Amino acid sequence: MSVQTRQFSLRPGREERCVVKEGDLDVVRSDIGNFETSPRLPCRVVMNNQTLTIFEDTNGKEIL
Repeated sequence: MSVQTRQFSLRPGREERCVVKEGDLDVVRSDIGNFETSPRLPCRVVMNNQTLTIFEDTNGKEIL
């Protein structure tokens, strides 16, 4: 699995230096199915000094 940054939502990215960073990503899922090209899933990522959380949606309810 790889991730690439890409803006897809209207929600702005957020960054508080050395505390939290939030933005949009594409997760390229080469580990599932027999697709000719790997599916790209848009997601929202929130990182802080201790955790990395990837959400399937922009409202932060579905964790990937």
